[in-house]
Amino acid sequence: MKKLRKIIATSLCAGILSISAVSAAGYVGYKLPRFQGNNYTSAHAKTTKANYITNTLENVEGTSTVTFWANNSSKRQISNDYDQKKGNTSDIKFTTDGYAAEGTEIILGMENASWSVDTAFCAGTVNFR
Repeated sequence: MKKLRKIIATSLCAGILSISAVSAAGYVGYKLPRFQGNNYTSAHAKTTKANYITNTLENVEGTSTVTFWANNSSKRQISNDYDQKKGNTSDIKFTTDGYAAEGTEIILGMENASWSVDTAFCAGTVNFR
């Protein structure tokens, strides 16, 4: 539990430092449900016409790898899966047309990459561009 508190505190500090980027959003202490259950950020409107979002996994506990993907506002997957380890940054490219427009609502999906009976947690920053 001490380790989790340290991860959350560190992530909060990192999140505060990244607020200067208008389209970047931090996620802290996101639960990765057991048996590869899914979790999602809230929806964010794109501010550019880029056909991808950029995700940085800053902290993780209970697993070594987290799988991320992009979703539309209905939580329908619009990208391939991207496995990331702590400290890794990935450009998550849209594989479905029509989501690169400014104002389009995008959600980041995530799950523990490992099939596990335990719950894991992660924190990071995603630039919804």
